[in-house]
Amino acid sequence: MKHVIYLRRYYISWMMKVKSGEYVSEGSSLTHSLTDFLYVRKTRSTMIIARSVMKRSEKLAIIAGYQTSGIGRRGRTWASPPGGLWFSLVLKTCIPASVVPFLSLAMSLSVVEVLRLKGLNAWIKWPNDIVVDGKKISGVLVDVKIDSDDVVHAIIGVGINVNFYLRDLPADLQDSVVTILEVLGYKLDILELLDEILREFDKYIAILERRKEQVIIEKVEEMLYGKGQKVVAICETGKFSGILKGIGQTGSLVLETENGIKEIDSFSLEKLLIESSK
Repeated sequence: MKHVIYLRRYYISWMMKVKSGEYVSEGSSLTHSLTDFLYVRKTRSTMIIARSVMKRSEKLAIIAGYQTSGIGRRGRTWASPPGGLWFSLVLKTCIPASVVPFLSLAMSLSVVEVLRLKGLNAWIKWPNDIVVDGKKISGVLVDVKIDSDDVVHAIIGVGINVNFYLRDLPADLQDSVVTILEVLGYKLDILELLDEILREFDKYIAILERRKEQVIIEKVEEMLYGKGQKVVAICETGKFSGILKGIGQTGSLVLETENGIKEIDSFSLEKLLIESSK
């Protein structure tokens, strides 16, 4: 079946086939003229499609109507029913390997800033979650391949709970997450939301390409959930308790523990518990 979609001034009607064997619509972009996109009505995960085209695209947003096996951090499943914004951005950029951890923070910033403009009390929960009033509303997942000369091929996967109710999610998730529809009481234009996020993300990519990570650090710390509060970081190497002080120069989480300053990297973190909320 051919999927035809209208995106403001842009019209998409031609087809392609990807490795997953699912038919999709392909087109130029939304109003965001520098980003190509691919729309899939249903897929296992946009990350799977993105990996198949990772080194053949410089900037491509793959959007799904819904996912049957959405991929979360550390291989967890991400529930992705119809009505959410589920996309993976394939990006080729020139940044040093040391800056790669900031890609997730840059996208998280972009999502939070847009959600706040919509009237949501959104915060970044390090390393890759966005919460509203303490409940998860979005997540970011990054996969990268680094070539020589600081050329990075990245996939930034994003899931946002937008236009559906909590009852559309598995029962075990309903107490810990929230959707935009539940909070605002009305639906948003999903494609407009995507467009706004990509515009914000472009600004932060330009900052990273100029090697100005400190700008990202300062912005994240302004929106960091749990900053100044007692947290417990459960890591592969053990459990660490302390006051969340901020973000380190490598994008790590900085805790003030009884034994001094401890930096936690995102690769070793299994879970971050915040003892009290904003």
